[in-house]
Amino acid sequence: MLISKVLRSALASCALIVSLGVLVAQPAVPSIGGVAGAAGARAGVSSVFVGIVPQLRQTGVPLLLPTKFPIAHPFAVLGPTKPGSYVIDLGYVPACNGHACELGHLAAKKAPAPFHAPHGASVRLVKGRTGYFVNFKCGASCGDAFLRFDYSGYRYTFALKAGSEKQLVAWANSALTAGPA
Repeated sequence: MLISKVLRSALASCALIVSLGVLVAQPAVPSIGGVAGAAGARAGVSSVFVGIVPQLRQTGVPLLLPTKFPIAHPFAVLGPTKPGSYVIDLGYVPACNGHACELGHLAAKKAPAPFHAPHGASVRLVKGRTGYFVNFKCGASCGDAFLRFDYSGYRYTFALKAGSEKQLVAWANSALTAGPA
């Protein structure tokens, strides 16, 4: 009962922050001798991802990880991975497996060949990149808004539950500005 009350309160607070479009910077992991907190993580990788960077590196995909988030302390869980692709699930609570506690997800996979632009409205990103925004839809609950863009032969998807174009562009730009981890 107490956990249920705490979770409802946390989700209500997080939903308010998301709806206001606030992005919160996450502290970077301190660098010691050029290597951040976890083996293989670069200095400047958000503390949100430190525990999963070694497994992400095994995919061979350039890691474009955001440094700013729509909530103060999201939790990252490694989703399906294989050579050439990964999924990172982000939640309001640890080990969220979707639904009410889901914040969104990040994914990357080999870009299709021959190249075709993802569907969605074209948006400008930093460093001259173009992204494609797809707004969320609501039914019994609201789904994810998506922003897709290509980088170094890979297609990246940033998804945020009931997210806005402004939030997703800022989120993707924080990853592109930081560069590959």
